[in-house]
Order: sequence, then structure tokens, then C-alpha cells
Amino acid sequence: IADESPRAAMGIKLLTTFVKHHSAKLSREEEWSPKAKGPALVADAAAIVYHAYKIEVALDPSYGGQMDDFAVAAGKFLKTLQQCCSSLTFVADPEVQETVKLETALARGRHAMAEIHTTHGKTSSLPLLATRTLLQIVQSLGIEIVRVDGVAGAVPAAIANARGALLLGSDSDCFIFNTRGYVDTNTITATHATAKKEPRMRVRVFEAARLADHLKINIAQLPAWGTLLGNDFVSGDNLAAFHQAVLPAPAQPAQAAQPAAADQVDQPASAT
Repeated sequence: IADESPRAAMGIKLLTTFVKHHSAKLSREEEWSPKAKGPALVADAAAIVYHAYKIEVALDPSYGGQMDDFAVAAGKFLKTLQQCCSSLTFVADPEVQETVKLETALARGRHAMAEIHTTHGKTSSLPLLATRTLLQIVQSLGIEIVRVDGVAGAVPAAIANARGALLLGSDSDCFIFNTRGYVDTNTITATHATAKKEPRMRVRVFEAARLADHLKINIAQLPAWGTLLGNDFVSGDNLAAFHQAVLPAPAQPAQAAQPAAADQVDQPASAT
């Protein structure tokens, strides 16, 4: 799992990296196909847009446009996803957002501007038409779309819990939600259908219970644990004093031993 998307810069700090290093303990691998379908999925639409744009077709968003290429790649991925799970629901922002997490929106905007400045125009922020293009394909495939405000994080998880479905997204917050399981888009390997082969999808399903067991805490304590790492609401600056108090001090480099006074030898004075 790689922290590559702008969404990965939000959420619980460094949790995705931590999970990556312990993925064998915290998740299970599954392979789905039309003959051996996976369970129902509730997907964060924004995460799927990014996955389709950057992974499935590997477009460079610096150039914008390229919606035809994006639509072809996104269509193949969505059709494979639809064929390999028992049901699929997309959760998307409303067409007109009434409320926005202001600090998160501003942070993402600053991230995009800084990225463009430091990389001479290169950016991971996607063209605005990408989301609309993908949702048009979703509708054409007859996939359900639920539009709610506040998509990132708890809302798709609540819908997944209500439906007994797996959660699909790319937000580090999702690792601590006590759902049936969470599939990070970065763990997906999709094999699209050909004339001779049926589509297949290999994923890793993460479970909050496994994370809690690994940390030796109660699963109900995971939100508090995530907050103490730092998230969208509690910045690392505010937690700096706490982290310094609970984390071991870095080891100091050993200093060369000074000779004892009795061991010192007088040096002869130089001739003048």
C-alpha cells in the first residue's frame, strides 16, 4: 500500500504505512470472480476515481483532459468490479455540497498548490471532470449511487455496516472502523475479461479486530488510538508534547572516554 493520493495525506497519520508493514497479520487475501463472487461492496466514489485514473490507465493529471482514455479504463475496471462481487454501491458527494470540512478542503488545496510549485507543474490532483465521467459510467452500468455529504470516513462505513458489506476506499480512517472488513484500493489487482478468460479480482481485506489484537487494545479504543497519532481534527503540532512524553528519547551517540588525570603524560615543551 502506498501513500500516493492526496487523500492519503489526510486521515490518521502514518497508519497506512504501519498497516503496509504488518499486512500479513492484519488482513487476508481473497480472489473473486463471476463464479466465486466476493461479498457486497460499498465504495467511496472518490477513491475509485483516483484508482481508475492513476492505476488502471496511469494518466498524468498534469495534462488534464484525456477523458476518453479515462472512460475506457474506468469502464473496464467498474465492469470487472461489478462482475466479481455480489452487489456494488457507490457513495458520492452530493452534486452541490452544503457543508465541507473546511480545514481538510484547505489542506488539500494547499497540498495541490505546493505540489505544482515544487514539481514544475506535476500534480496528483485529478481533473474535475474525472469524477463526473466515472459516475456517468456507474449509472450506465446500473450500479447504485448514494449521494451524501461528508463521504470520506464514517458515512460509507455506516452504510457498509447497515448492509453487511465490505467497505472499499483509500482513506486511512477506514482501517479503524469496525466493519465487516475494509478493502484498500491500493491492494486491488484486477484482471479484465478476454475472449478466453473470465475477469478476476485479487484483494486484501483488512479487519479492525486484527489491528486491535495486534496493538493489544480493545477494538473500541481504536478511534482514541487513531486520534493520538494525529488526524484531520488533531494536528501533529498539537500532539508533539504528548508524543515526546510517551515515546522513548532517541539514543545519544557514545562519546569517546576521556583519559583519567593519572593516565595523562606530560608532553615535553617545544624548543623555542
